[in-house]
Amino acid sequence: MIERHQFFLETFTENMTTQYTKFMASMTENHMSFLQTFTAAQVQQNADLQGAITEQHRKASEQQRIYLDVQRRTQEELLMEQKLTRATVQNLLSTKRERSFTLEIDEHALRRIQDNPAYTVRPM
Repeated sequence: MIERHQFFLETFTENMTTQYTKFMASMTENHMSFLQTFTAAQVQQNADLQGAITEQHRKASEQQRIYLDVQRRTQEELLMEQKLTRATVQNLLSTKRERSFTLEIDEHALRRIQDNPAYTVRPM
């Protein structure tokens, strides 16, 4: 009876040890698989986030470049408009001076024509 009991205990212990070893190996394998999957998912998520951040930086840089380009063009257009306005004002003043001068000449010529009938009047 003792032998049977001892045999039963040895068999039971062996079976439990084998089952426990298999269980622990399975748990370790499952845990490692989970960690690998989780780590791979984290790496992919980090890569996706980094890609999204990089894309946002690229878009922001492009928008800033466009804004600065538009601002530069606007300043150039304003400068050209100022130059054009100055040129127009100078042209108007110059034309007014010429007209005044021309009118003075015309009045003087008119007096000379009126004073001396030898001159002929020609249209301008």
